[in-house]
Amino acid sequence: MNTVLKVLFFPFILIPQSVALQFGKLLGLMFYKIDKRHRLEIIERMNGSIKLRGVENIEEMCKFFYLNFGLFIIELLRMPFITRRKIKKMVSYGQLEDIRELLAEGNGIIAVTGHFSNWEYAGMAVSAYDLEASAVAKPLKNKIFNSFLNKTRSQTGEKIIDQKSSYKGMLKAIKNNEIVILLLDFDAAPDRGGIFIPFFDKETATLPTAAILQQKTKAPIVFIRIKREPDLRHFHFEIDQILRYDESFNNEEGVVKITTKMNESYERFILDSPEQWLWLQRRWRFRNNGN
Repeated sequence: MNTVLKVLFFPFILIPQSVALQFGKLLGLMFYKIDKRHRLEIIERMNGSIKLRGVENIEEMCKFFYLNFGLFIIELLRMPFITRRKIKKMVSYGQLEDIRELLAEGNGIIAVTGHFSNWEYAGMAVSAYDLEASAVAKPLKNKIFNSFLNKTRSQTGEKIIDQKSSYKGMLKAIKNNEIVILLLDFDAAPDRGGIFIPFFDKETATLPTAAILQQKTKAPIVFIRIKREPDLRHFHFEIDQILRYDESFNNEEGVVKITTKMNESYERFILDSPEQWLWLQRRWRFRNNGN
């Protein structure tokens, strides 16, 4: 079945990248025009967050988001044919040595990222640069597509940890001095471990996974993202902050402080390039009722 799906996606790799990018932009504009319900929801979310921090022209920013999303869709269709050489040409690492130096300490790395630009490239690019990386991924409902996507992700050496059994897998990867990649910028139900942390001045249900994992392993937390360059075809790997283990944070209050730093990092990344974050997420779905 993986071979069949690859054949179906093959026409998208035959298209030159410049043409594929133009098609992605047109696809994004089409979504922007016809997807009125989500467009209005995104504008509402932007008005309630980044506009309050000084970002103007929200409707224009929403249109740029859809353009980026259209590009992501096309890149996803071309991803089954990506190679280590290709992704190294697309993604540059200005701070790669910082990562290597941390790994040289032998404690592994907890890399926290989010749904920025093409987030699928984050783990694939790390692995392409000969770094051992395992990404925690939520399995898709369709088992065939889930298997296909995970096989595609692993083409550059990235390993996948199933979210359903992620804790044991994360501990093993850290013990092996690997990079564990987490996407934690989604709404987390309080009954599934989410705690309320400020995010754009709103109490927002957030998973404290990175903080808990650091307390258990003493591995440094690195807040990262993949940013799309102005030419739209290249990306840059960025580090916002490195948070080393601090014994004074090894308590419940420490979990809150570390998770707060994580949301602050997300805010900085989003304010830098709002159009590259996945605004389709219902990030403020859960309310803190004080219970």
